[in-house]
Amino acid sequence: MVSEASTAQKKKQIAIYSDDSSVRASIVLALGNRIADDLPEHEIHEFATGPALRLYVDGKARSGDHGIDLFILDGESAPEGGMGVARQLKDELFNCPPVLVMTARKEDAWL
Repeated sequence: MVSEASTAQKKKQIAIYSDDSSVRASIVLALGNRIADDLPEHEIHEFATGPALRLYVDGKARSGDHGIDLFILDGESAPEGGMGVARQLKDELFNCPPVLVMTARKEDAWL
């Protein structure tokens, strides 16, 4: 029998960063409880500011694990955009997990 603690440990950890609560809510709704049938359920951590996200990641890093399996960042956030946050995560996290930056401008489609 699998305990609840071991089941919770298997959940994928997803961090969502956007200064707009409606954007975060849309992402949470789109993700549902599970990204795909062959993946475990996930747990979502929402952040409205870059400093809050970094504080969380830094706290996890001290324990030897960044604690996040996927970052979803809003490229339109202000005052700190998702692109800058993504760059910092990639520069500072050893074996940084995948980072998805959402953009709304047609000019950014090449990214």
